[in-house]
Amino acid sequence: MTVGAWQIDPLSLRFIKDDKSIKVQPKVMELLLYLAQFPEQVILREELIKNVWPEVSATDDTLNNMVGKLRKVLIADSQCQSYIETVPKKGYCLRAEVVKTAKKEKQKIQPKSFKKPLILGFTVAIIAVFLFFMSQKVFIHSLPSSTIDLDKPLETLSITSHQALEIFPEISPNNKHIAFIRAPEGLQSNQLIIKDIDSGNERILNDIAGLYGNPVWSGNSENIAYIHMSGSTCTVRLVNMQGGPSRLLSSCSGELIRTMRKSLTWDKDTNSVIFTKNQETKKALALFKVDIVSGQALKLTNPPENMIGDANPSVSPNGKLIAFTRTNESGVDKIMVLNIVTNIETEFATKSQNLLGIDWLDNDSVIYISDASSRSELVLLNVTDGSEALSRISGRSMLHPSFNTASRQLIFSELQSNANIVISKRLNENHSEKLIELKSSKFEREVVFSDDGQFIVYTRLLANGSELWLYDLTTKEQKRLVKPDNAFFKSIAISPDNTKIVLNAITEKNSSIQIYDIERQHFFNLETVDIKNPQSPSWLADSKRVLFTSKKSELWLIWQTSVNDSNPTLITQQGGNIVVESDDGKNVYFSRQGEVGLWQLSLIDTQATPVKMTQKITEEFQTWKMKNGIFYFLKRQSIPSKHIYVYTPENDEIKLYYQSSGAFNYFDINHDLVASAQLKQFSADIFVMQF
Repeated sequence: MTVGAWQIDPLSLRFIKDDKSIKVQPKVMELLLYLAQFPEQVILREELIKNVWPEVSATDDTLNNMVGKLRKVLIADSQCQSYIETVPKKGYCLRAEVVKTAKKEKQKIQPKSFKKPLILGFTVAIIAVFLFFMSQKVFIHSLPSSTIDLDKPLETLSITSHQALEIFPEISPNNKHIAFIRAPEGLQSNQLIIKDIDSGNERILNDIAGLYGNPVWSGNSENIAYIHMSGSTCTVRLVNMQGGPSRLLSSCSGELIRTMRKSLTWDKDTNSVIFTKNQETKKALALFKVDIVSGQALKLTNPPENMIGDANPSVSPNGKLIAFTRTNESGVDKIMVLNIVTNIETEFATKSQNLLGIDWLDNDSVIYISDASSRSELVLLNVTDGSEALSRISGRSMLHPSFNTASRQLIFSELQSNANIVISKRLNENHSEKLIELKSSKFEREVVFSDDGQFIVYTRLLANGSELWLYDLTTKEQKRLVKPDNAFFKSIAISPDNTKIVLNAITEKNSSIQIYDIERQHFFNLETVDIKNPQSPSWLADSKRVLFTSKKSELWLIWQTSVNDSNPTLITQQGGNIVVESDDGKNVYFSRQGEVGLWQLSLIDTQATPVKMTQKITEEFQTWKMKNGIFYFLKRQSIPSKHIYVYTPENDEIKLYYQSSGAFNYFDINHDLVASAQLKQFSADIFVMQF
């Protein structure tokens, strides 16, 4: 970029003209770059202070001092003395011609075979050949799909090992360093760390107070862009990997950093970054692209208003596609792929509703981590046909994946945490009284109440599987029902007569439905014959039969079977993935993953088709119960809180039942009890997984 007679280099913080080269402070450069966005326009003092110093409470004196320094640089050339004009009682105006110079093609460094990051792709020659032949397609297939065997054991190497939270790992393109965030004392303070891969030496890049997140490397391995939070102010900043002062690139959205989602990545040209930001007129978060030289921002995505918005951006190796997650108000994620050439978005309905990070495997496939009840799943999604392949990673809670195509390695953070179960009595919509807290050094998660209100059943997450526990609310005694055996439990339900427990058991290879007989203390498999991956079991009113679901192609099948035989009966092929029986046994009700609404299906009329009950439910919901014809369900109101709502079909009304601050909430509608799994402490180390 040129401003008048000066050549401006924001990365090196230099003003260049003829034989002059003057290095300035970062804020001087930020001030000029902001003024340069609006040449010949008067910029108010308040606007300059707000945008150049978003992280601190700057004053008029601060601005006057920085304008003086900028003028001092400009008047080093006699032709440039009048570039900055003071407009009394208003602000300043840049009286100079601003020309944005063409971007130079960055020289690509051929990395070593060990730990080559995904963003470089294969060699330039291979990419050029494939682009030539495939340039007319919406999805550019410039690289062949990778063949990764997710069924074989995956070797894992520890990169860090501290009693701290170490997250957002990113390997430099030259394979020499890893950038990551370390929070020694939770999320109140943290550090931006650069770690030398060979020597293990570390360097801290913090230069201003606040929280740091999501560091990403430029293509030349010289600079790092990152998210910075100061109070409620979120900014994208840039710093040289050798350290020194950082500089502002743009404002952004800090909500995602608090929930540990990625919201920033470099574009392939190394001169711009892509990040998540609130839209001016809409609540939903969108993806924006900002040029680090000119400061100009371009909006890339336009999510609907009934969305939380877009996050986890990742650019394909050929730079033609952007994969990202789009989250609705219920917290359900979908993978989206934006074709930068055609500006067409393609939506993919994935097997999982909660995605913890995505990255490109090649130009045809992305790899993502899903949160699948007590352990992570690695899933490969082919963006050409929507097909998926997955591998369950027992006992691992994985975050922030970055895949290396050359070395076939995945770098990620693994979360270790513990949570206590807190049981409270609901007093009204906004208040509750804590009754019991079950303290644990492990992670307690899914909680269900017995219909008589006498006990709860919950799962405890261990590295080698889930344990099943029972806590008696009257005697205050607890006991373990099932030891871990490399299976993880979800979708727990207690029979109406309070004598049995049904659950979904998930192993490395498949899922099954298990029954625990409380009186006989017997744990056994519910035979589902040849039905593949049955899930979401629930009890019928007689406590002798179970409903469950399975998926065939894009259809959700609902089945019914007896606890004592092995002959499941298909109820419908037009069902959903969460299903319960009505109180009178005449109907079943279900919700569908990926769709909004609640459906009813008659069990009396075998020819009946499902009927959508209401248009009032405007978002997906997956956790719900029914009592006396009234439905209670969880709705994600804001990240990560969940509120409980009640839907009454008789008058087609939805009302707030309980407002909660907890991320995991389970409720007993018979006795107005609420249980939440409250995190107490957590840490994370960085690992590399070899494929």
